[in-house]
Amino acid sequence: MAGFKVEVPHGLDAPTAVARLQGFSEKIRKSYEGEITEVVETWHEDGRLSFSFKAMGFRISGGAVIDHEWVRMEGTLPLAAVMFRGAIERQIREKLDEALG
Repeated sequence: MAGFKVEVPHGLDAPTAVARLQGFSEKIRKSYEGEITEVVETWHEDGRLSFSFKAMGFRISGGAVIDHEWVRMEGTLPLAAVMFRGAIERQIREKLDEALG
């Protein structure tokens, strides 16, 4: 398995950032309907996010930590998806910016 990592700064307090990101996986699924399936998003009491989904047949999973300055998201990719890592990270970063903006 290979990994990906995305860090996005925000100017919000952590609870506001978490509130804006809740449902993030569903927004991604709707934006890429037909390409992304089996979306699972789990929020933990401490504000951490665990997620998984299938994109183009590849299982992608990971988590995010939201603090007072940053959203740090990282996860795993199958080796066959490594060549798409840059595009995946770029899309995640763009969607996080939209959700936090």
